[in-house]
Amino acid sequence: MVIGLILLSIAGDRGLVELSRRRIIVSQLEREIEQLRVENARLSREVEALRSDWSYLEKLAREELGMIKPGEVLLLLPSDSNLPSKGGKRLVLPRGDEEPHYPDVGKRPGKK
Repeated sequence: MVIGLILLSIAGDRGLVELSRRRIIVSQLEREIEQLRVENARLSREVEALRSDWSYLEKLAREELGMIKPGEVLLLLPSDSNLPSKGGKRLVLPRGDEEPHYPDVGKRPGKK
């Protein structure tokens, strides 16, 4: 009888093995919750930027949707192994006497 009680306390539905297994699950879930909180905070910042930061919205429109301003010309250039690439480079030729805009790089190559 004593041996049966010992076995139940170790291997039963509420035994030490089950308790250890549940602690591992709780720990995994706590890590997942923390990761989701971090991701939620990042997404909240991005939503706020989309609502209030016009330069960020313009940057996304140019980079993700390939949009350009009226009067600009979009040239698609072949990939350069020295630059980050998404299948080629984009160069937006400006209106008037503005500097060219390189959406994939963020500034004109060679300029600081």
